[in-house]
Amino acid sequence: MKNEPVKHHYIPQFILRNYAVNTSGQVIFLDKATGKERLLDTRSIFMARNLYRDEEDFPDNPVQIEEDLARYERQISQLLRTRFLSDYDFTISRDDAEALKLFLAIMGFRALRTSVSFTGRNAVDYWKRNLSLLVNCRSLQDVLAQDGIDGAIKVFMMRDAWGLTGRFISVVESPAGEFILSDAYPVDFFGYLPNNIPMPMYSFFPISPQRAIILACKGVQAAPRDVLQVRKLVFYEPPCKEESIKIRVKKLFPEEIQYLNSAVLKEANQGCILPPGGV
Repeated sequence: MKNEPVKHHYIPQFILRNYAVNTSGQVIFLDKATGKERLLDTRSIFMARNLYRDEEDFPDNPVQIEEDLARYERQISQLLRTRFLSDYDFTISRDDAEALKLFLAIMGFRALRTSVSFTGRNAVDYWKRNLSLLVNCRSLQDVLAQDGIDGAIKVFMMRDAWGLTGRFISVVESPAGEFILSDAYPVDFFGYLPNNIPMPMYSFFPISPQRAIILACKGVQAAPRDVLQVRKLVFYEPPCKEESIKIRVKKLFPEEIQYLNSAVLKEANQGCILPPGGV
């Protein structure tokens, strides 16, 4: 019998490890309830035991979803390590961009806070069945073409990976390495239409203390600066060629970093990981 993984992370360890403060892989965790800091191992944070275990659909291999997630994570980890975490100007293929956008959209669906919203056995099975299909897709087009994915879930994926008019990838930097990371991943930012109707503007995904990905809705740069709270240059879509996208990392000002970090901490459930140098 194979050694089955029990600790299922809803934020990948390859991201958590970027916050390690020592060679043992520990991170500084700020408990939201107590306001106290402590050192925790990445293996024991932002995870739940047997979160993705599915004996109903995969009786011969109940950890199939966890294994498929790990495969997707390896693909994205390599992309982030070789491009997003090291370079300032780089090019990625359209296929990689689509795979990354879908991966980021799935991050919200795979989260513990999403799983607990599906109450009752039938609802949990519904969540796991759709997740098992999503993690084997590599683009929104794959999701829409997959007959087994429920229509409501396709709508959610369209919202989070595409929005109303499309979404694009922007990469931002905290020069002093101050981005914090919480169990609310991503943090979504909204503008509001008349009658207080929310309109999604962008989603924020820290990937290290120095770098974060913003998945922005096309047209968001038209919003007022006091609504965005981040300079509009962050929200200009990167130039695209037929098969590639050129990305330039944009450095944020201290007040912009503080605004984003405040939102991350506010949305946190259990708490957040602090950067090695503090904030």
